Amino acid sequence: MSRSEYRLELLRYRISREMEHQRERHQKKENVYLEAGQHIRSLNQILWQIPSMAIAITGGLWYGVTTLDAVPPKVAILLFSAFVNLVTILIILRLRYVMQQYIEVQSMFSEGDRGSRGKGRYIVVGLWSITLLGTATVGFLGACYPELLHKRAESEQSARVECNANLNVELHQVKAESRSVIRPQKSPYADRAPCK
Repeated sequence: MSRSEYRLELLRYRISREMEHQRERHQKKENVYLEAGQHIRSLNQILWQIPSMAIAITGGLWYGVTTLDAVPPKVAILLFSAFVNLVTILIILRLRYVMQQYIEVQSMFSEGDRGSRGKGRYIVVGLWSITLLGTATVGFLGACYPELLHKRAESEQSARVECNANLNVELHQVKAESRSVIRPQKSPYADRAPCK
């Protein structure tokens, strides 16, 4: 092998080795990009499920409060409801922060997204947080003034009982009137003997 052939072969080897390294680096970047996208999608799904879960828990607890007569359990349930909503705010903020880390990993690979990274990234989480904070406030106020809930429930129950009593009186009047107005007629076949 001549010296020029040796140099040519060495150059080919270096070029192929450099191309292989570039391909590996590109493959690694692509894997990082795709993994970040998968994590963002799964975290986004969880982000939308968590507030719905908090709404279901709060609704169930508030319904439970309406079925109780004693004040201490009502206060405990309403305080727990407020606590659940406040903790949910912290959970979704933390989840959105983790999502932002993956979004920044993905934005390193695309040149066009770098200028618009800070625009409107916490709108949904902010709106959920405001809603959950309002719900927690209502739960806390309900725990501070449970007698208002109790009096309202009593007045609704007494109104329901009065309404049912009025309906029963009207029903009895209608039945009495129907007996006096409608007289049963004798069937023309009443005198016949039954068939054997």
